[in-house]
Parts: sequence; structure tokens; C-alpha cells
Amino acid sequence: MTSAPINVEQAAALGGTCQETVRRALRSGELHGRQRAKGGTWKMRPGCVKRWAANEPCKHQALPEPVSLREFRTNGRRTA
Repeated sequence: MTSAPINVEQAAALGGTCQETVRRALRSGELHGRQRAKGGTWKMRPGCVKRWAANEPCKHQALPEPVSLREFRTNGRRTA
């Protein structure tokens, strides 16, 4: 079950910060969110806001485990 998206005001309350801090984090990409149109209402997942407030990467920011060049080449994952 996923939580419904929240707006900037709700995110600020959930993260314990002000609305402008949330907006800055959204614009910089530090916090994941979306707008249907430029200048529109921001919507984001509560889980992303909680992790952002705790200074932890959300699942969208998690990087894959590093792979050695040898393993990369032998697994045939070349794109070019």
C-alpha cells in the first residue's frame, strides 16, 4: 500500500521545516517531487520527505553497488 502524495505545506509539517526549505530542496533535486506544470503545485511521497528530513537517501536516490570493470565486461552489459 502506498501513501497518497502530499503538498509542500504537509511536507514542511512532516519534515519539521518551513515551506520555503521544502521548495528549495525540490528545485535543487535534493527532495523528489513533481509538478504537473511549471509553477504548479508540488506533490511528493511522504516516505521521500521523511528520509530527506532524516538526511537519508530515499529509494530513488540509492545507487547500485559498484561493479569492477572486469565483471562489467564479462557480464556483457556494454551499451556501445
